[in-house]
Amino acid sequence: MNIPIEVNTNKTDLNQISSEIQKNIDLAIQKSPTGGNSKPFACNWKDNEIHITYSAQLAKHYLNRNDHTSYISLGCLIKSIEVAASKFELLSIVNLSEDKLNARIKFQKQNTSMHISNLFDSLMSRSTYRGKFKKSSNKNLRSQTVQHRQAEISIDYQFNQSLTKKFKKYLTQSESYMWLQVCALKDFISEIRFFSHLSSQQQRGISSYELGISIVDQALLFLLKPAPLVLSFIRRVPILNFPMLQNSSRVLKNSNFCLFRTKELNPLSLIAVGEVAMQTWLEIESQGFKAQPMSLATIPIIDAKAGMLPDDTKEQFKKLYSESGIQVINEQFSLRTDLKIVWMFRFGTAE
Repeated sequence: MNIPIEVNTNKTDLNQISSEIQKNIDLAIQKSPTGGNSKPFACNWKDNEIHITYSAQLAKHYLNRNDHTSYISLGCLIKSIEVAASKFELLSIVNLSEDKLNARIKFQKQNTSMHISNLFDSLMSRSTYRGKFKKSSNKNLRSQTVQHRQAEISIDYQFNQSLTKKFKKYLTQSESYMWLQVCALKDFISEIRFFSHLSSQQQRGISSYELGISIVDQALLFLLKPAPLVLSFIRRVPILNFPMLQNSSRVLKNSNFCLFRTKELNPLSLIAVGEVAMQTWLEIESQGFKAQPMSLATIPIIDAKAGMLPDDTKEQFKKLYSESGIQVINEQFSLRTDLKIVWMFRFGTAE
């Protein structure tokens, strides 16, 4: 299946891609986010093409039911490669496999510059920010609906001063999913590399230093790693849970949000959302902001729609993700509530 990402008739075939261009595209691949820090995609050059291969084993984590985050991550990867290639006036041509999880990307020379080439610097400096934000102003970010290949996608911004109490409460409730669902907690802890340096782009998992929590909480997670039931119990007791709630409150303070919705939740639509979200992320960063995906607040909604929530999901979370959470989000984000929720970022000016 051939999916041209950009169409421009002013193009010529390539004889060979230089090592400099390959190096920059490889850097872009490393900078692309992957669901749950699982690094499930391997990218290899064959002649002038990049072959993307998918590992279902690596992709197993607590937020990847039915490969939903893998499709979004593939869209992010495709867009990252496209941005890097455009820097050198190359057009990316994508061929997806039947399962939509493996791909080949070939390149054609264009004699004109593409508009996304100015996002290259933002891509090279991109990172997932988990810290606190300070007050910031709206820097010309506007909600809109875009047509991306077969998918209609809405990009809806809400700024901190407009956030409702119900929406903030929902975010806190969704964050607790990871702690109160013991199986999800086990999977999450297994993804953490405790007391290591900042995450390597090549390494699976997340460094405990990047969780945005105190060193005391990191130590607590490490010591109680073999006893997830104890961690879950702590999350239920108000006095013991107070430091975690404080941290959640600090994370929400001064945060702005960007929501992505689409008409369908099929693989091609999720890949398209990943592409649009990646470009939006880079546009946000090009304006001086930092961003963090809020996957716990959105991905389980996709799972609930598909009937893919884990069998042990507690009733409070079944209702949260299949009913009340959707209503709260649609009340907060007024643009295109007829579309289905897919993914959301928080963003702002880093402290």
